[in-house]
Amino acid sequence: MPPVRSYHQHRNTPSPDMVLQAQVSQQRDQTNYLNIFDRWNHSYRQLAPVLESFLRESAELDLALQLHAAGDALTTDETLQVNAALESLEVYNSKICQIRATLGSMRNSFKSLVPISRLPAELIGYILSLSEVKCMTNNAENGPGTRPIVPLANVMLINKRWRRAAVNTPSLWSHLDLVVGGPQEDCYLGRTQLCLTRSLQLPIHVHVIDHRLGYDAKCIRLIELLKPHAHRIASLHLQLGLEQQNDIIFGLFASAARCHAKELCLSNGQLVDETEVSQALSDSRLSHFLLPLQTLAMSGVVLPPNSPACRNLTTLKLVSYLDIATHLTRPDLMATLTCCPGLRSLTLIGYELGNYSPTANTISLPQLELLDLRQATVTQILGIISFITLSSNLQTFCVTFYEDMSEQDAARLWQHLAKAKIKRLFIENAQDIGDLNKLSMFPAALFSHVEELALGTFDFEPDIVVDPLDSSQLPYLRTLHLVGCRVSHSHCRQLVEGLAIDTIGHDWDIQPGEVSAGNVLPIRQRKYLSLCRGEDSLEWPMYTL
Repeated sequence: MPPVRSYHQHRNTPSPDMVLQAQVSQQRDQTNYLNIFDRWNHSYRQLAPVLESFLRESAELDLALQLHAAGDALTTDETLQVNAALESLEVYNSKICQIRATLGSMRNSFKSLVPISRLPAELIGYILSLSEVKCMTNNAENGPGTRPIVPLANVMLINKRWRRAAVNTPSLWSHLDLVVGGPQEDCYLGRTQLCLTRSLQLPIHVHVIDHRLGYDAKCIRLIELLKPHAHRIASLHLQLGLEQQNDIIFGLFASAARCHAKELCLSNGQLVDETEVSQALSDSRLSHFLLPLQTLAMSGVVLPPNSPACRNLTTLKLVSYLDIATHLTRPDLMATLTCCPGLRSLTLIGYELGNYSPTANTISLPQLELLDLRQATVTQILGIISFITLSSNLQTFCVTFYEDMSEQDAARLWQHLAKAKIKRLFIENAQDIGDLNKLSMFPAALFSHVEELALGTFDFEPDIVVDPLDSSQLPYLRTLHLVGCRVSHSHCRQLVEGLAIDTIGHDWDIQPGEVSAGNVLPIRQRKYLSLCRGEDSLEWPMYTL
């Protein structure tokens, strides 16, 4: 006979209908909260640059009025500038009011939902995961090439529920940043152990950097800690000396039964003989680790020809050490690329093949979408692409512009790119001050499909007038990036006069020293992240913030 329940037991036991209703209500609240949160996040991202533009425009107007002699009447040009600035401020103010009204309505919607401190743990974990950033960004505060660590310690202090939510969200602990050889090595190893435990069985992303590049730090403790989890490593970034790189790769994977790493980045900060290659990438004992790789990026390390690491690559990035050109033989490069028929992205920065000479032997890379051949002259570029058959899939091209480049050089370059429909073009300037007018020597067909143009290290003197980019040459251009360019607001406006530009992105701190005139342009300051130390590589496609 079943036990008789008391009145209180009956009263506190919810019926199946009540449980189902509560679950549906919770799911509805969670969905509504997510929708409102995403809208709030989107609106706030719109508000921040508008406020920045409003403050900058106000500062420029204030400075112009301060420079104007007291008691003197404004000239016609000054009056036009002031009126244009006031119109710009009015536009910005209108946008600010609209966004604030949107945020206000969403704030009222939030009040009808559960307080954020009482959200379901899964939703709190999702919100915290939004602060996660891609491994291997260039963060000055944490050292070159390190990834900013999510401030989980601060999250833990909010309340016990948030602490539990953070601890029980494995994805927050799947990025492991380690510094070897420094005074904080024990702290990093302790945090790594914590991450390995709390990330459960999720794939992990490991980034190891030498405290002082060139310092002979031992990695024995690191290898012992990571070796039981080698099968979980999805990406491995080693910014260490060549010997340390080999020790870690052999120590982790030589005897591993399973390997699932898809990405390997090797960055060597030591000066090495250019004939010294990475032993780990040519050893047959590591074939089970090298064959699954899809992305291989190397800086200051020479890739051995016919390496098993090339078999299934979709991204190959080889960068010479700083400004020291690395010489490749044509047979070695051909052998390497022959092993990578599925390449979608190929980067060779600072590599030389000697003088250009036509060849009958060619390699087909039908899926290639990005080709980056910066820090090489046209002759050197032709020496590389003369034996590569490019298809119409090629959409992104990066090249360094030299002042002594001739129209004949540009024409020969275009002959090899004729099949491509370049939508993203990055032109880097080799000198401190470059003449943009010389870009006209490139055939117009090179720019005819460009939607996104990036100009690198073109500096403009404050007092010069910049000729606008040719609108007939760039009919589809919508986004302009100025990377490492010393520019002013007037330079930006002069550059894009007559173009239907949606966004201008720059990474230069523009100082308020002039009054803007004309239409309001969406000029945004942003950071351009790099993958390996010293290569200054853009992430394509480049989304402006």
